[in-house]
Amino acid sequence: MLDNYVIQNNDPVLFTTLLGPKPAIVLSRGLLRLLSYDQLKAALAHEAAHATRNNHLFLSLLLLVRLLMFYNPVMLFAFKAASLDEEKICDDIAAFWTGKPQVLADTLKRFYIKEEGIGNSNALTSAAVYGANMMIKTRVERLERKANQQVSLPWLKFALTLLTIGIINYGNQKWVWEGRGSL
Repeated sequence: MLDNYVIQNNDPVLFTTLLGPKPAIVLSRGLLRLLSYDQLKAALAHEAAHATRNNHLFLSLLLLVRLLMFYNPVMLFAFKAASLDEEKICDDIAAFWTGKPQVLADTLKRFYIKEEGIGNSNALTSAAVYGANMMIKTRVERLERKANQQVSLPWLKFALTLLTIGIINYGNQKWVWEGRGSL
């Protein structure tokens, strides 16, 4: 079970952190007011996926190397690629857990994409906001494609589960055919 902490902040805040040996999810009152029940469930599922994957050490080391080699464009690209991959994997896990990839896409749009941020007068801030928005937009488009492609075949999931159980339980046994020995 994950620990959850609600902070007294009117801004929407949500992240997973390591507090001692155990990951925890931190969220704010502002987030609770901003998101609907389904959106909050999708966002918490995404953060729980981060905690379950437990990649904090790897990403922290990658961030440290990136900071030490801030002038190196290859390291910047590697860090962004690893971060985006981690977010996509957690998006997939959250979409699977909730069964609602479109709700997660709507949550990302509501929580992150701010159109007014693009026109900021500070060029560095504008570039950072634009880059972050592009990463979020890529994730949103991917989730929306997944929601449109999602076909509900509960019988297929059930059949595949039974097949997997059969293979695991009986796959290594020797079969005897009419007393003529093993195949």
